[in-house]
Amino acid sequence: MIPVAALCAMFAATPAVAERVVRPNGAASAAVQNAANAEKAVRLRLGIACNQTSDFYSGRPGDTDDELYYYVVEPAQGNTIKVHEKRRLGDPNIWRMGPETESRLARILAEGNVSAAHPGKLAVIIAEQDNQQANGLETKYWPGGAIPNLDPSLKRGVDEALGRIRGNDHQLLLTAQITVMPGSISVSTTVPRVVDDPKAPKFGHAQGYFFRFAVEDASEPRPKGRDFLSTEDDDCQPNNSLAVHTGPGTLVDVPKGESAFVSIPNRRFGWTCGGTEEHATCPEGTNEIEVVRHNGNDTVLWNCAKRINLTPDVTF
Repeated sequence: MIPVAALCAMFAATPAVAERVVRPNGAASAAVQNAANAEKAVRLRLGIACNQTSDFYSGRPGDTDDELYYYVVEPAQGNTIKVHEKRRLGDPNIWRMGPETESRLARILAEGNVSAAHPGKLAVIIAEQDNQQANGLETKYWPGGAIPNLDPSLKRGVDEALGRIRGNDHQLLLTAQITVMPGSISVSTTVPRVVDDPKAPKFGHAQGYFFRFAVEDASEPRPKGRDFLSTEDDDCQPNNSLAVHTGPGTLVDVPKGESAFVSIPNRRFGWTCGGTEEHATCPEGTNEIEVVRHNGNDTVLWNCAKRINLTPDVTF
């Protein structure tokens, strides 16, 4: 039996157990912070596809194609707001889209360095400048201009752009807030989402326009764009073959009821209908045509265009 005095001596000699304090790992915390701040050079692209125009509903004979322009809004810096109005260079200074002109439009909205901690932010507002549509037409597409959870730094610029559109009595097609991070994109808009892709979400309506925003590595070659110049027309019976000369001994066939984009070496180009040689002429600067053939009539449309190098509207 151990004496009480001895037990007391044993406990007194036992070292006290220190309370364990868990401290963050400094190296791990720094690694997480460094990863969040790691910048990557990216490019933000916009693609517009026209399924059916708003002018189609105007009821005016021959009025089928829309005239588009858009705004890019950067975050405000103090009292300075940046609202960039974007129109096609030249005359006319808008992008025409529809069955008689362009069915697709490609643009580069922005380039620059972004990170998870410091993403790129901007807003895009797309409008159609013809104001002759019937009252209430806008509801056939999507109403209003309110962007859900709009960043306060973008609000004044968005309000200014919408004010210009309303002041001109133009039609609003899209308002969107875009947040770009390395390898992903977030889009806030009232337009229905039809494809959920972290790198290239797509929005739109089956009866109107589709809008796709895509983020890509800025080291990739910049895509080319197209400026529509004019529409010319010819005749070729639907049952006859049609081919366009693209160079010495080179032909591109375009079957009836189909369309094709064809590069041409000169604005005056040769083509064949049922084997018979023909020629057509586009405006100066044309280096590409969209050939459009119909199923039920002889009409052949030459949508004359100039391929151009796209440049970014703004930088992050």
